[in-house]
Amino acid sequence: MLSSFAALAVFLAGCTAVDRVHRLIPPQDDICEPLYRIGPGNLEASRLFAPERHPLRCYLQEHEMPVTRDAAGLSAWAREASLVRAPLANPDRYSLAFVEMSDANRLHVEGQLDQVMEHLKANTRSGRQNFVVAYVHGWRHDAAIRDGDLQKFRRLLAYSRAALNSRCIQKRQYCNAELTGVFVAWRGRAFAEPPLQVDAPMSPFIIGAAPTFWDRRGVSTRLGDERRGTAILGRVLDRIETGLRLGPGNPNRDKLLIFGHSLGGNMLATLMEDRTLEAIERHPMPAHDGGFGPRMKPVIGDLVVLLNPAAEARKWTGLQRAERAKAGFAPEERHLASYDPGTEVYNPQVGRKMRRWRGMYPLDQRPIYMAITSVPNWGFAEGRERPTDHDEATRSVFALAQRLARIEGRENQATIGHLTPVYLPGGARWELKSDPVGTSHEIAVLRGAWQGGQFHESTYANAADPNLGWCDTANGWLINARTRPGMSKYGHEWDYGLAPEVVEGLSAESRAQVLKAAENIARGRNGASVQWRHALYLPGQKNRFSVATGTSPFWNVRALDTAIRRHDKWASYPTWCAINQIVLDDITSQSRADSEVRMLEAVVETIETQKPSAAGVDARAVQAE
Repeated sequence: MLSSFAALAVFLAGCTAVDRVHRLIPPQDDICEPLYRIGPGNLEASRLFAPERHPLRCYLQEHEMPVTRDAAGLSAWAREASLVRAPLANPDRYSLAFVEMSDANRLHVEGQLDQVMEHLKANTRSGRQNFVVAYVHGWRHDAAIRDGDLQKFRRLLAYSRAALNSRCIQKRQYCNAELTGVFVAWRGRAFAEPPLQVDAPMSPFIIGAAPTFWDRRGVSTRLGDERRGTAILGRVLDRIETGLRLGPGNPNRDKLLIFGHSLGGNMLATLMEDRTLEAIERHPMPAHDGGFGPRMKPVIGDLVVLLNPAAEARKWTGLQRAERAKAGFAPEERHLASYDPGTEVYNPQVGRKMRRWRGMYPLDQRPIYMAITSVPNWGFAEGRERPTDHDEATRSVFALAQRLARIEGRENQATIGHLTPVYLPGGARWELKSDPVGTSHEIAVLRGAWQGGQFHESTYANAADPNLGWCDTANGWLINARTRPGMSKYGHEWDYGLAPEVVEGLSAESRAQVLKAAENIARGRNGASVQWRHALYLPGQKNRFSVATGTSPFWNVRALDTAIRRHDKWASYPTWCAINQIVLDDITSQSRADSEVRMLEAVVETIETQKPSAAGVDARAVQAE
């Protein structure tokens, strides 16, 4: 059977999927009624084929989460809002738009983008707040009916809807917000194979699709490359931004979150490379020695996120080198502290450069651009080591493809998230063997969605349940993590999000370090806890100094498999909640939340009085998605 499939795939290797439009009906057409009126909430996933005239072919759609209503006709989210009299206007629905780009660096249908703009303007005219989430998919995907990436996108849109609901119920914010997802599609599926399904096992069609990788990667680069003229991706995102009234950190303004996966991440990284370098070049340095520069505004939207990007590391390391060069460091200088290598002797010349580098951005600088990659070499606490379910596609397969294409150099063969700085073995935490570039931050989910003592997977349906989709507000978490007692002036080595039970079994020295870290500010309904930290914990090399500053707006994040698993398990509720918190909340508010003091006291009390089993914690870490 397998040999027959392989033979069929090889036979089809010459077949090419047409560069076609999949969603071609304007929403004004009579066929384009709201999808929640004609079928199940996950209608897109339930159909493999649809006639040419079907609501799924419309390029602006209205969806509803799969809700269960009570006797009064209220969904779970609507019922939650009614109990506290929160004016939640639209708790279960969102809009989904399609913008399809051709290989020729233009739009297939201009009306698709025009309709997105009209939709956003209509929301504004009616007094609605816009929250737009734009997604650029990866290789072997497109806008076909039942595409797996589209189904994951809809899952995340449902959890974003839940995040908006949580804020209305909790803070009376985003109560009238309209959520719009924009699926930015291109011909990532160039081989004639069925649309890839969600969490499907390895398809035998990979044999026929594999030769298309280099071509598709070249196309993804071209669609984001503005060096040869206007890139269609930049045109799409810039135009969407013009229809919004953005204000990063302001919950009363519109929001734009942009993310891409795999080769979609490469497309975004290509677009962001030159734009980010220009932003760094324009950015004013601190006015005096020991001071801080101004905040850097987002390059596009509120936040750009690359998930397991299949992009060369050089598309990120270039901006890291540009920051250091602007602070006065020569290319050969590898300092991460103001000491001479191998000594504890302070070097005043290095110290001046170090202060300029660390002071480029203020303590209330928000992240504006990040890459998150599932990595294998994680530094677990002693006694808790285990294999990680990491992204092998962007780690080994990408490197092999580069070597086969005769592309040399560590920063060309490694992807953005798999270029880890090499520290001197046995050296100080700040001593490097490699250039000071590469991964700079880490993320781990310590607890996922728990209810009734049971772990719940991240699913489209679970987002409709407040107990499983609640995303707590997290105002001020980043500024508090950077300015806690014992932190350096520049907020270096901040650590945020520790759950109380992780201190079990730690030494007294390690516990003291835990107290310097901020506990997760979110006290959500299911206790989800996501940890971010500005340091690298590598096997046998815990707490290495980051190659980014503590206030950097650029985060190259290593992810434990509790946050992102493998190449395809990126549609995770806790991780997505943490990303939504960065966009929706004022995470760098100078005013400390009153609960912060109580949280620190709770950490101390937990360390002193609670002794949860280490086995239970590890099981949660392994299962949390």
